Amino acid sequence: MKSIALVIIYIYFTLNVFGQVELNSTKVNLTNPIDLEDYLKKPALNSKLIGLGEATHGTKEFSDIKSEIIKILIVKYHYKYFILEASFNDCIKINDFIHSKNNDTLNLFKGLPWPWATTEFYDLLKWMRDYNIHSNTNESIHFFGSDVGNIGSVRFYKNQFSDTTAQLFVKKLMDIYADSLKTSKQKLALLKLQSKVIPPMANFTDSIKMKNILETLNVLLLNGGKSYGYREITFANLTKTIIDHFPPDAKFVIWAHNIHVAKYSDSRKTLGYYLNKHYSINYTNFIFEFNKGGFRAVDIDSNRYQNKIFKLTNFYINSDKSKIGSRIMNDSFNYLIIEVKSPFNNKFVQRSFYINSIGAVYSVELSNKKPALYRDKIYRNKTCDFLIVVNQTNPSNNFYK
Repeated sequence: MKSIALVIIYIYFTLNVFGQVELNSTKVNLTNPIDLEDYLKKPALNSKLIGLGEATHGTKEFSDIKSEIIKILIVKYHYKYFILEASFNDCIKINDFIHSKNNDTLNLFKGLPWPWATTEFYDLLKWMRDYNIHSNTNESIHFFGSDVGNIGSVRFYKNQFSDTTAQLFVKKLMDIYADSLKTSKQKLALLKLQSKVIPPMANFTDSIKMKNILETLNVLLLNGGKSYGYREITFANLTKTIIDHFPPDAKFVIWAHNIHVAKYSDSRKTLGYYLNKHYSINYTNFIFEFNKGGFRAVDIDSNRYQNKIFKLTNFYINSDKSKIGSRIMNDSFNYLIIEVKSPFNNKFVQRSFYINSIGAVYSVELSNKKPALYRDKIYRNKTCDFLIVVNQTNPSNNFYK
């Protein structure tokens, strides 16, 4: 009897408080999720920025749900500016694609981190392109990146500037970075000096491209915690520069890993921390978690003992009672949306709890030895506004496969 009572209580709160979206597990159709649309109304109307996280970079369901959220935000609430966890430079060709200026689909994801080269993400880009084709110029969607750390992007775009002065300046930065006779500390000092004498840029795009290149070189010369911390504040500064370039009523969506969009983390000050500090109540974030299932990641173990090229592998994780997903998820539900700070949810959402946290790489060996490496601690009143928990996930689909 006690177990039956608990199930009844669980279902009551799920339906009336969590804003759950129940979908047929064998025929998941997110084309027109009416409940999701209703649930987004409050955060959409009250925010300027909405951050969408993910517990892994290689999960199909996270991409599908986030894509539907983005479509609703665009169509109903005029969120027309999109920022991705990727280099500004590499996202230029995607922005051109959704504005029908670039038809090179084969190389659309070239240079981007692998998590974005998926069929799920491509479907979202095609939708954005179709939307722009049928909308007027003032209503079109714009696509940016504001992350740093991709040396391939720097090398590819070092000459992609409107004037030769900028190109020569980038060459100087690259020469400093590649100087084998200097230590990283010396190179960082020289880059700092160069940051004070950046030549005037021809336009806003060139200005952000230059900042992206300079900060990427800085991040790559740092080690460990310093690198992570510097990446976050630079990620935030470039994001704020992009946002503040547009009119005050412009609305933005940011797509990145949970750790980046989080307003608070034990490990470091995050992108979300700085955005929350700068934009306050105008920044709302959604953290994603899953109960069990598959995801795609770079297999660290494939290169641990032999000189092999890293390979992408599909992994699977079982339910884990130490994480919130397995404690609150019922198998009859596809996913749940929880307003974390709501007092109605205090009995379900503890003051702090753990979720899965898997980035672009994963090791089964390390996950067994040091499981804490693949989890994050979430604080109910500090980390996020909403938690979306998917019951069972599948790996994202490689666009180039």
